[in-house]
Amino acid sequence: MKVEQRLAEIISERCINMKALAAKANINYQTLCRCIRGEQELKADEFLAVCKVAEINPSEFLAA
Repeated sequence: MKVEQRLAEIISERCINMKALAAKANINYQTLCRCIRGEQELKADEFLAVCKVAEINPSEFLAA
């Protein structure tokens, strides 16, 4: 499973508001949406920012 797919699952499972997540992670909302839809890959710094804000341990993605 791709990182973006797993991230989408976690956002859905935890009922995280994507607009708020994007704002707090300092990422453009449209960029985050494109990443979740698999149209664009998250850059490493964006990924880490999203994980920090959403309180997701990045190591959760190692087994994904």
